[in-house]
Amino acid sequence: MSPKIKAVCLACIEPTVQRAVRRYLEGIGLLEDYYTTHRVPGGSFNIVSTLRDIGAVVSHFGATRVFLFDHEDCFIYRSLGNDSEAAHIKSLKKAGRLIQTTYPGVTEVRIFFMRKIPAGGGWKVEEVTE
Repeated sequence: MSPKIKAVCLACIEPTVQRAVRRYLEGIGLLEDYYTTHRVPGGSFNIVSTLRDIGAVVSHFGATRVFLFDHEDCFIYRSLGNDSEAAHIKSLKKAGRLIQTTYPGVTEVRIFFMRKIPAGGGWKVEEVTE
């Protein structure tokens, strides 16, 4: 078992989101070699489609931390008619509970909502604590 992988990251497939997530994780000291990234349309909304993959990382590599990222202006949420921050946060919290229930070895789940910075300024990553 490789001791290197410490975390699992789930985020939307949007390329600009991926760059922002990578920068955020590097900023908190988690370098790319120490986490796996799972990209699915809609991020936490589609957690079930990648739950098995997350479980493989947890069981095979021993990852104990999970980071879940959603972003405003998501085409999946828009297509469902509700791209509100509240809808994202509800989905993020539900996904977090599902991971903790399914994989008791996960000791930390952190959830984040990302806002667009106007005029092409990228994304502001905000941790959801409640």
